[in-house]
Amino acid sequence: MKVRYPRIIIISLIHGVLLTIGSIFLQRLPWTFQGEDKLIQWSIIVKRIAFDVGQFPYPEEFLFVNTSYSNDLIDKFDEAGFPLGNQVITDRMQLALFTEALNRIDKHKWAIYDIYFGDESQYDDMFAPQIEALPRVVMSTTTDDKGAKLAPRFDNNSGLANVETLDDIFLKYRLIHNDSLKVVPLKVIEGILDVEVESDGQFLKQGDRWGLNYYIPDLRISQYKLTVTRGYPFINLSDVIYLDDETIESLVKDRIVIVGDFLANDNFETLVGEISGPLLLANLYLSLLNGEHLLSWQYFAFLIISFSLISLIVFLPDELFVLKLKFKEMAVGGSFIVYLAIVSVISYVSFNKAMNVFILSFYLIGLNYLIGLWWKRREKKSLENS
Repeated sequence: MKVRYPRIIIISLIHGVLLTIGSIFLQRLPWTFQGEDKLIQWSIIVKRIAFDVGQFPYPEEFLFVNTSYSNDLIDKFDEAGFPLGNQVITDRMQLALFTEALNRIDKHKWAIYDIYFGDESQYDDMFAPQIEALPRVVMSTTTDDKGAKLAPRFDNNSGLANVETLDDIFLKYRLIHNDSLKVVPLKVIEGILDVEVESDGQFLKQGDRWGLNYYIPDLRISQYKLTVTRGYPFINLSDVIYLDDETIESLVKDRIVIVGDFLANDNFETLVGEISGPLLLANLYLSLLNGEHLLSWQYFAFLIISFSLISLIVFLPDELFVLKLKFKEMAVGGSFIVYLAIVSVISYVSFNKAMNVFILSFYLIGLNYLIGLWWKRREKKSLENS
């Protein structure tokens, strides 16, 4: 049986391009198959061992201001306005004093208040003018049951702090909700890089580059690095308000100041362990700063080459591999998931993009089976004609 290698190589290249397009469309999905999270977890481990041992990325980029111990009691009412008792909120008097200092010094790079200001406080008259006058700031908010953005009490820039989980574990992050509602880290990136990010279906347009609306971010700063090894500036709000302006300036100058609950009630489970909400926002900002949501020609080239090589195994007759590998079913047909897993790990380590392996592997195994039947029929027909 004659095998036309040039034709098969061309077909494999075309198929590699199609698989690349399919892989990109699968990556924009908000979910992954069960088991793919383990592959991503191993990708993270490989990357940490290879590149991040003992490193503290961007140690001078942030000042973390903890509000876990700065609490105040306010009245709690039901939907009809009847009193239910008390509820705990962040102490807005302390926030007002700190925000006044930020306004007075005006040296911060950006500020994130990861606090939802939904209820009234006795110190609102003290806090409101300070937060509304503060430049380069974004406040966290969320959406209601219908997906509409909830407006905070204070008139300033706000972004969504929504975090979606799969089986109670954070994995993929959505940057723009309902085509227009942007998350907090994206708003900070727009301000710092002076670039507009727009939604185009499930894809994004950032300047002249395209990106994914859903993506798997690399979490560079762990809770352990923040609270145990103390690799980053970290201070309690109740302490910082007693510092003089010179000390506060040394803490906030050219840094992104993130204010929120880092220790108590705002935590998420991730593939690298539990992490607080404000620290997750810092990690998401770093992932956007490194362009992990963006697509590049280098990434497309990597996928096309990888998928074309795998496609050669699909389209070439199985007998060619039987001659070299005695256990064909294990070495070829049953190994597409292994091949794709290797490609996914390399993709994550090199480009911070993990693939949806299972869907592609099922497709390749099925296609390889059908192509194998076609080769057998062709061989049988060739023998009959001879």
